Amino acid sequence: LNLDVFTACKVEVTEFCANKEFGEARILHCLWESSLSPKEREFSPECRTKVDKLTIRSLQDYRLDFGVRRQCADDIAQHCGNEQSRVDNMTLAELFGGMDPDSGEYYREGSSGQVLHCLKKKMGELSSDRCKSEMMRVVRIQAMHIEASPILYRKCKADIETHCKGLDPTRLHVCLRQHLTELSEECKSAEILQGKVESTDMTLKPALMAACSGAIKQFCPDVPPGNAALRRCVQDHMKDSGFPVQCKGAMIEDMQGSGRDWRMKWGISTHCRGEMTRLCPEEQKVGGGAGMQCLRSNFAQVRNPACKHELQRSARFGSDNLAPSVYKACEEDAKKYCSEIKPGGGKLHACLLEHKKEVSKECAKAEFAFAAVQLSGVSADDAASRHCASAIKALCPDVDPSSSKMWQCLEDKRSSQDMPHECAEIVDARVALRHSEFHLDSKLSQVCSAEAKRLCPDQISRADAKDFSSDGAVITCLGEKAEEVKASNKDCFEAVARATKQRVQNVARDPVANSVCQGDVKRLCSGVKERGRGDAIQSCLQDHQDDLSPDCRKKIEHYMALASSDIRLNTTLQEACKASVKKFCGEVPAGEGRVIECLIGHMQEPEMDAGCRGGLQYEQRKRSKSVDFMWSLKKGCASDLKRLEAEHQCGDLMLPGSRVDCLTTHVKSLKSPACVESTRRVMQSHSADLRNRASMLRACKGDIKKLCHGVSAGEGRWHMCLRKHFDKIKSDRCKAMVEEIRAQEEESAYVNYAVQSKCKHEQATYCSGVHPGDGRLAACLALHKGETGFSKDCANALLTVKVASKGLAEARTQHMVAELSRFMESSKGWMERHGLSAIVLAALGTALLTFALSYWFLKRRFKKVGYVVSVARLAGPLTPPRLFPAVASACAGACTARVGER
Repeated sequence: LNLDVFTACKVEVTEFCANKEFGEARILHCLWESSLSPKEREFSPECRTKVDKLTIRSLQDYRLDFGVRRQCADDIAQHCGNEQSRVDNMTLAELFGGMDPDSGEYYREGSSGQVLHCLKKKMGELSSDRCKSEMMRVVRIQAMHIEASPILYRKCKADIETHCKGLDPTRLHVCLRQHLTELSEECKSAEILQGKVESTDMTLKPALMAACSGAIKQFCPDVPPGNAALRRCVQDHMKDSGFPVQCKGAMIEDMQGSGRDWRMKWGISTHCRGEMTRLCPEEQKVGGGAGMQCLRSNFAQVRNPACKHELQRSARFGSDNLAPSVYKACEEDAKKYCSEIKPGGGKLHACLLEHKKEVSKECAKAEFAFAAVQLSGVSADDAASRHCASAIKALCPDVDPSSSKMWQCLEDKRSSQDMPHECAEIVDARVALRHSEFHLDSKLSQVCSAEAKRLCPDQISRADAKDFSSDGAVITCLGEKAEEVKASNKDCFEAVARATKQRVQNVARDPVANSVCQGDVKRLCSGVKERGRGDAIQSCLQDHQDDLSPDCRKKIEHYMALASSDIRLNTTLQEACKASVKKFCGEVPAGEGRVIECLIGHMQEPEMDAGCRGGLQYEQRKRSKSVDFMWSLKKGCASDLKRLEAEHQCGDLMLPGSRVDCLTTHVKSLKSPACVESTRRVMQSHSADLRNRASMLRACKGDIKKLCHGVSAGEGRWHMCLRKHFDKIKSDRCKAMVEEIRAQEEESAYVNYAVQSKCKHEQATYCSGVHPGDGRLAACLALHKGETGFSKDCANALLTVKVASKGLAEARTQHMVAELSRFMESSKGWMERHGLSAIVLAALGTALLTFALSYWFLKRRFKKVGYVVSVARLAGPLTPPRLFPAVASACAGACTARVGER
């Protein structure tokens, strides 16, 4: 009936709408839809213009659109009765406004479009499917022609003039969304409504559908468009090979526009409204990107799984470029610090994170919120989702990708051969990011919230700012107070132990350590090529321990001490010594350095794995530099060391290993039995390998190089070499230490490496109950030297130890008493019959026989030493003698025995 349009579009009607019947606006609707995606030829400009004008005019009032007027009558009456009543009683001038015929300007704004605007608001509540279908058509038209939405156009006219002047009309919605935070409240509200409805179905975005028609056919041919399913499918394939560039650009632009306000994102507005009201009421009122940022910052507190999923999805697709909620806060910072970064692949986010200390507070908070969601699960990280797909399938097939457990699984399998290099790098970067702030570790912040508030109040108050200003201080604090955490919260302790282990593995994960050691890395380790987990740089810094700056050295030594305190924190030893721990130390409880010390005690066993032995050798050399690296020494010798230092017995305490040397040099004056035992174990390691004594290696380095060229270190070989060439040693300090080690080996079979390595069988067979010290072990071995089964190697090794006559006499006495005890035990029945008198007589006989045999043996073996036994009856009670417990037992109250060297 519109001759003007029919005449202009006669060819198009025939070509595109020949199968449509005239009437009910079917031809007009067909022409408009066909104009969006022409088949064989373009629409004529004249036809297109006239179709667009007539279509726009038909949507100025609900009564001008046949489909709405007919199909939506009931819904209008139910939901929009007030609006209908109002417009139905308006004059044409009131409805459409008045125009000055000379100027063409409106002198009065109209009020049309109220019913259609109301129906758009109530789209989710419409009861008639036909009405819904008609309103979807209306929204599609309004998405292309802003003037087809009269209320939105009137409210946004000034904003369009300010921000979008001269743009193609089909791009006005895109422009308004890009400037959403700058719009008037009326315009913003109307634009958000349009965007919210469009988000429910990709077909409501005609321009996007036109750009992505090829991608849809290729990747999503059978996906229904409703509930954003089609748009999500297209998003999921954006990084696939062969994906159309035109569609990718249109999708990114659309995501950026809809991301300006959470209400324009279908998933967020559908599933997160309740969480927004609970967690972010103020941000909900403000609108814009504040709501999304708030939800991201509080991701750990979000309860609705569907909302969590939507936030993760938003983060994943926001990582390809700056997320819209981040963009406004970081726009100036991005220009300042990342101007040369080409957007895409999360590069801008990575750049801003590198400058997180320099960017504005607003930008830091926005990036923090984005990172919090990204670290919640691999499915929230686009790069990880793509590069770690094969690793997830091979290594973590049963773990939910949206759970933080997936990150944990990938971290644990970091060294697997099935881990792609790109995935490993991403995992390392995310671990470092999580260590930068307590609230970025969802597991730790969840199980340790109470402990953080109780034990680390100052640090948690800084961390609560969620702007990267706390430098991971809460994690550091909890690690330092791990024993207190362990006593109150097992789950928190395990989470803290995991974080501590990761920092021990790579100290750069500690933000403070990373900062204070950057200069040292450049100065000392610039040529080191990283092997993957940061361990190459770490090893370099440890090897240059004495050359580090004070702050860096303090941090490095702190984590070195932790690595020595518990094998569970020492990844290198844990991996290399897994079989050896099971073989030698399976019953030893972990912690306090016990397992590592057990392994060191067995490191010369033939069954010890070579890789484990190598790791233990490095561990021993590390321990030689500081008491702090030896838990038992640090704990057991604290009081003795404090006393020796106060007495100025320890020399220059600034030198590496000075406190260790102080203890070994003054071992005879130590008060604590635990300290004596620990110190003797250290001396034993010094005897085994010269490198285990830092001060001796430093003093003898030149002489070893000159005199022991070609001699392998370890197993006492450098000691023997230096002793062989003793007169040629130039360093007086080295000479003194060579003599000191020789003297220690001569005085103690327990310290002597040759005895310890060659006499293991003999110790176990003859001296298993002998406690080392005061020459007891050497005397016991010497006592049994002539027995069958005593090896020649052990006998030769025993020649390097001085066996004291007093120790030998005591050993023989103890041996006789032990033999008597065994006899008495085997004759228990007889003893029960003859009673106490037999016991007394046996004890007296044993004592007399012991004296006689000892005197005869000592006189023959040690002619220079004689013994006198004097017995006197005393009136008072006696102190049992130390050397002859059998005599003391037999003669208590009657006599005393005193044995002394003459």
